[in-house]
Amino acid sequence: MDQSKTVALTKQLLRDYYEFGNIVDLRRLFTDDVVAFGIKSESYKKGPKAVEHFLRQMHRAMEACRINKMSCVAKVVDDGVTVRANVVYSTNERMRNMQQVLVMFRETPVGWMICGLHFQRDVRHELTYQMVSSQMLNRGEVGDGSMDEVMDMVSSYVNCAYVQYRPDTQLPMDYFSDELWRMLGYGSGGEFSASFQGYLEHIVHEQDLGPSRDEIRRQLFKGDSYQVEYRLRRHDGTYIWCMECGRYVLDKETGAGTFNAVVTNLSPLKQTHASFLYNLRHDRLTNLFNKKTFCRQTAEIIADHPDTEFEIMRFNIARFKVINDLFGEETGDKLLKYVAHFLKSIRLDACVYGRLYADNFILCYPTKGEVRQHLIHSLQMLAESFALDYRIDFYFGVYTIKDTTLSVTTMLDRAAMGLARAAHNGLVVCGEYDDDMRECIVNEQVIVNNMKSSLRRDEFLVYLQPKYELKTERIVGAEALVRWLHPQLGFISPARFIPIFEQNGFIYQLDKYVWEKTCQLLKDDIDHGRPVLPISINVSRIDLYSPNIVRVFESLVDRYEIPPKLLELELTESAYVENPQQIIEIAKELQAKGFPILMDDFGSGYSSLNMLKDMPVDILKIDLKFLSDKQGEDHGRGGNIMTSVVRMAKWLDVPVIAEGVETQAQVDFLRTIGCECVQGFFYSKPVPIEVYEDLVAKDHQLMEPRSGNNRA
Repeated sequence: MDQSKTVALTKQLLRDYYEFGNIVDLRRLFTDDVVAFGIKSESYKKGPKAVEHFLRQMHRAMEACRINKMSCVAKVVDDGVTVRANVVYSTNERMRNMQQVLVMFRETPVGWMICGLHFQRDVRHELTYQMVSSQMLNRGEVGDGSMDEVMDMVSSYVNCAYVQYRPDTQLPMDYFSDELWRMLGYGSGGEFSASFQGYLEHIVHEQDLGPSRDEIRRQLFKGDSYQVEYRLRRHDGTYIWCMECGRYVLDKETGAGTFNAVVTNLSPLKQTHASFLYNLRHDRLTNLFNKKTFCRQTAEIIADHPDTEFEIMRFNIARFKVINDLFGEETGDKLLKYVAHFLKSIRLDACVYGRLYADNFILCYPTKGEVRQHLIHSLQMLAESFALDYRIDFYFGVYTIKDTTLSVTTMLDRAAMGLARAAHNGLVVCGEYDDDMRECIVNEQVIVNNMKSSLRRDEFLVYLQPKYELKTERIVGAEALVRWLHPQLGFISPARFIPIFEQNGFIYQLDKYVWEKTCQLLKDDIDHGRPVLPISINVSRIDLYSPNIVRVFESLVDRYEIPPKLLELELTESAYVENPQQIIEIAKELQAKGFPILMDDFGSGYSSLNMLKDMPVDILKIDLKFLSDKQGEDHGRGGNIMTSVVRMAKWLDVPVIAEGVETQAQVDFLRTIGCECVQGFFYSKPVPIEVYEDLVAKDHQLMEPRSGNNRA
């Protein structure tokens, strides 16, 4: 059955039932095994006749009613379709009621039939009490008008009774309204009177009788009204919490006084208040403590055990988003609850656990023994026992509490640093916080705080590292590199700020800044008649994610009127490995527009040959470091690899630039294997623009090849 048709049918059936008591159309759609249960039923009613009787009884209890609003949502389930209806209706007794009804349809040989009806609790009843609970928790913060509005709503739902009794020893009751015996579960006023024999003392809990009377006297000593709480015994022997609000009235003629009071049933309110507080303190999915409650409980435990050392642990599920994507959020939720069940089963003294958010869990426990190792091992075993055809791993971060004056939130942040170390490393299951981490975080924050303002003030400088033709040792171009000169912090190494900028995305803004400065330099060389050599700029993998990256380069060369061949684009091989198809398409488009493509760090990845087959590369750059051991000495095998790479590049008609050249021995070796160009400290380190221009000018004044002794 179409879901929209199912919703329309459900609305019509429920409207006929609620407003007119018509169950004829419902009855026609019952299956032979149809079941129904409702707000006050304790067992299923099974079969068409029993369900029909059940529905008629329930409608008689509602008497006349009118539907104010109805909303329905259909959901396909394994056996059919279930429609959830929220029905808001009015009766003679109440201006507004709300019930939630589930109507379950099943496909049968004769068509779609109703196999189940579930009339759930009065939802609005509970919502009202939650509003009152909220008012109690925030007493004094809400205006009188709001409180009056809430109390008007409560009057429709809370059971209240009027009573009048004398302040004698047994509290003889002169009058009570019918609401009192109904509140206490009696069938009639006579039955109630016979049970408590006319004395209020007989139904007040013995532990509450004395304190409540003392409290009334205390309040009346200061004023003319009072308010107390106590428990009243119901017909079935259970007790309900009640609030008595009253006034002492003295009859001047007789000299006798009476208490005139309203007794209100507080039990539903207290239950909902308790539920409200529980939800306020716990995570709804797992029922573990939420962050706020965890922090409060942890602070209390640390304060209560001053001689005990504790640890804060944070852990999460590796690739949890992948689990949700592959198996659905329902499976992901089951896994979270599976972990939560384990945490709740931990039997450790002074242990607190909670869920921070998503798949992030938190614990606090004593460090004595091997608790940490036991927890990690147990959780790893737990992951293996979860019935899922997928490897589940955990990453852990730990902070051992040395400074108990820190806030628990700060402790959690430090545990998060350890967790980040484990997650980024991949080989370390558990990362432990140390002071170096904090220093790194502080330094990183300093960089982040200053990066935008420094870019606006041109505090990032473009340096150029020359590239030399090995045969003639003449400069044939340069690579643009960035340096940061902060007025207070001084020179900041690229090794410090580049990884941070790549992580937070600022690298794209910085790269565009360097590209523009480079184009300005090339334009200035052209305008002043200086020798114009190509300059290569770095294009990071973050830059390549920009959808208009090709247009950015086009607009640069158009704006500064420079040939695209002068602006060489260096792409790292790692970018190709991460997203090969996108990089290939962008590189082909840029190459078609005249930009030379350089592949930087060739040989550092795992797909070099495959990349070289597909990628439109004009020049290869090879870093000599990957051929050296820890002491910097070249292996014979490394030399053979380098020779083969250069030979292969010549077959493909692709020039090779060797970067990181630092020794005469490396220069001699590169000459013997036919490498065309070199770049490195042996010839020149990265230099300011003015120094580079002087080098180029001197280089072009000399007609003979330069030697290594002329290097900068």
